[in-house]
Order: sequence, then structure tokens, then C-alpha cells
Amino acid sequence: MLGLIGFEITPAGQLLAARRWTEGRRDSEVALEILLVAVAHAARLDTQGMAHLDRATARLFFAEVEKEFAQLAVAGEVSADYLSQTLNAVSAILGTQDEAAAPLAAIIADPLLGAAPPAICPDDFYYPTDSAEDQQPG
Repeated sequence: MLGLIGFEITPAGQLLAARRWTEGRRDSEVALEILLVAVAHAARLDTQGMAHLDRATARLFFAEVEKEFAQLAVAGEVSADYLSQTLNAVSAILGTQDEAAAPLAAIIADPLLGAAPPAICPDDFYYPTDSAEDQQPG
């Protein structure tokens, strides 16, 4: 499912999903967590100057996620509280540095979530940057 929306699952994501499924979590909850943690890792790279996250694009994406997952909540496939908590965390992470600090720190500090991104965000989540070769004097 995540691949269909442009996220590339990583081995860390496969491990996270397997762990959550053994805990009895639903697929929709696992997908939401992977999306949240993937964006957290992207935001962390952005704050470190290693990537340039397009927060406006990410916000638009999560507005669509909210619409789709709200239907799953109505169907009982995901807890409305869990959906709300996840979307609030995403909103904070995509907000100011002060807003992002606590949820980002909590995710990165978690040994399961913070070690590596569970998925790679789609290319359109990032502003294009010049490669290191392009910046080298000729």
C-alpha cells in the first residue's frame, strides 16, 4: 500500500511492521505509524541540512491521508483517537522548529523508530538541490 502512494518501504519499516503486527495492530495503524516516522526522519534530515523537505507538499499529502483514514475510522479499521494523535504529531513535525522538537525527539529517541527511517518519502516531498558535483569548481 505504501509503495502505491510513493513511499519506499525499508528493511527498518519491514521490521517495524512485523513488530506491530505481532502486537495485534491493524494494517491501517501500522501504515499510519510508518508514514509518521518516515516524515519525522525526513524532517530531521532537513533540520540537519542534509535534505530540503517541502513541508507544504507534505501537509497537502497528509490532508489527503486524513480524509482517507477518516473513512477507515468510521469503518472501525483504525481508532479515531490514534488517527488524531498521529495527525497532530505530523502537524507538529511539519510546523516550526519549536513545535517539532518534542515529537521529533520522542521518535528519534525510540530505539525501534529512531534507528532508521521505515520508509523513504516520495521525491516530491523534497525541494530539488544541486548535487555536490554541480557545486564543485570546474
